[in-house]
Amino acid sequence: MRTPENRRLHPLGATYGSLTVIGFEGRARRVRCSCGTEKIIRTDHLTRVKSCGCRGSLSLSKLRASVGDEMKCQECGITVQRGSYGRAYWSSRKFCSNECHFASDRKGREAKFWLKVRKAKSPNGCWLWAGKRDQDGYGRVRYHGVETPAHRKAYELKCGEIPAGMVVRHSCDNPPCVNPAHLSVGTVADNSADMMSRGRSAVRIGQKNTAAKLTELQVRSIFSDQRHYREIADAHSISSWTVFDIKAGRSWGHLRLKEASL
Repeated sequence: MRTPENRRLHPLGATYGSLTVIGFEGRARRVRCSCGTEKIIRTDHLTRVKSCGCRGSLSLSKLRASVGDEMKCQECGITVQRGSYGRAYWSSRKFCSNECHFASDRKGREAKFWLKVRKAKSPNGCWLWAGKRDQDGYGRVRYHGVETPAHRKAYELKCGEIPAGMVVRHSCDNPPCVNPAHLSVGTVADNSADMMSRGRSAVRIGQKNTAAKLTELQVRSIFSDQRHYREIADAHSISSWTVFDIKAGRSWGHLRLKEASL
């Protein structure tokens, strides 16, 4: 009767996948993998286990020591050996490590990003985003499954990481522009100040507001008028409270009338 202890079963030199029997351990066998690792495996598991577990996860040092065809990493250029086990897997491998794989993937994504940019012929011109844009004209790009503004991604690719809580501002005041030379990092307050100084604020102040009933010239006249509030209000067809707010600086404060009168 054949038993697991019978040495004619799984004899020395027998191969199972990448494993080779090199010794007897009672009901188990000592085996050596093609990568050089030795293990003790039960005989009833030996026909099912085809390797030491190195498939698809061989380290670079084991790859160098294993027997097989040479492979040149497409990222760093070093030459390693593919390993005799798992040849079907390693035949499609192009990189020596995950780090090189990720670096190559990152470069590919960057190249695809800049293919969607129309660069100006002049050195200081705008680089316009030719892909998807939102309703405000800003470019949108999907990166690692997440959609983000194109000008923020352009800044990250060329200038580095954006600090938490900061925004990317346009010096050219052109929403679809992704030229890194036209982008800078600042706070939300800095961005709002830029909008106000360039007249792009959604909230229009003073006589630019369509609801305004007075002009700047009338406001200056009301502020310097020494008559009673009611008389000033009747002269301009406004309420006395409006006259009070102007003289107190509570409205039309951007004119800084009180500071000018000191």
